[in-house]
Amino acid sequence: MAPGQCGCGNAEKDSDADDVADCLDQCPQDPRKREPGECGCGTMEGQCAPAGRHEAEEYSSAADVSAQSENDQTTGWGYADFGGEGSWLEWDDVEVDASGPQNLSFRYANGSGTRSTTLWVDGVATATLDFTSTGGWGSWKTLATTVELSAGSHV
Repeated sequence: MAPGQCGCGNAEKDSDADDVADCLDQCPQDPRKREPGECGCGTMEGQCAPAGRHEAEEYSSAADVSAQSENDQTTGWGYADFGGEGSWLEWDDVEVDASGPQNLSFRYANGSGTRSTTLWVDGVATATLDFTSTGGWGSWKTLATTVELSAGSHV
């Protein structure tokens, strides 16, 4: 990287070591991208969720959950690995265009048994979801449910 790219006359900081000075790099913490594109910094183009889809690994906040990427059968860049009882995650940017019933589907893998959870919307328990065994961590199923939501933003 040449000195003075940002007008200082000295070598500029390059946080992600991609040979682009941070002052010119719109994604200074992502060595794979120099601008956000459609998916934003941190997610490669073609791997982000389409509008209306929320990938588990892109949660807004969580407890005892970690985003993982070892499984090559995911639909996004990875999956959410729940630590056990008491684990949860949430998205704070769920937008609904029109009030009424909304179809929700959850693609998951569950090695054995049934794992149940409560689906909360805006602080209200709206459904109980039973994630039955898929026969292995590399086998996937989809669980669907319908909830009544008003138009606007939801958590």
